Amino acid sequence: MLFNLTNGIEKILCVCFIFVSSTLAATQVSWKNCNNDGDSIKLLNLTVTPYPIIIPGSISIEATVHTDQDVTGPIKLDLTLHKKILFSYVSVPCVSGIGSCSYDDLCTLCPQCGCPLKAGDHAVTLNLNIYASSWALVGYYQGKIDVKTSSGQKACAKVDNVHIQSSR
Repeated sequence: MLFNLTNGIEKILCVCFIFVSSTLAATQVSWKNCNNDGDSIKLLNLTVTPYPIIIPGSISIEATVHTDQDVTGPIKLDLTLHKKILFSYVSVPCVSGIGSCSYDDLCTLCPQCGCPLKAGDHAVTLNLNIYASSWALVGYYQGKIDVKTSSGQKACAKVDNVHIQSSR
């Protein structure tokens, strides 16, 4: 046994610590590259506004990526998405193109992404409207984005602390 909780004060402090630790919210979406040395595409910055995301509503996603070499399509994107349920995360299935899905060509899915990309840094801003307002979407999410080009270039990033709230 890790703790020997013999009196009431220790038990109350332990419960308070666990509650506070589990309810503290991040102030922004966090992210990191997967640290794959062979990745020629790296995420440099990711910002989501507003935070938390309010549904229904509009959001802006700003991303900056660096490419070591020119990138041409098709660019395959695999998204793995998990939603926090109680104290763990569960996989979100792909339903109507939303969730843990694979997309065959990011360039056709996202015309504003500027394909093809020359080697260097690129900033992309995506403005999205979310019309859904279901209570089932509300919560915390984390995900992993894997990208692979037809010429074998790769990228991988993990995203955490995605918080969705309802305006209702």
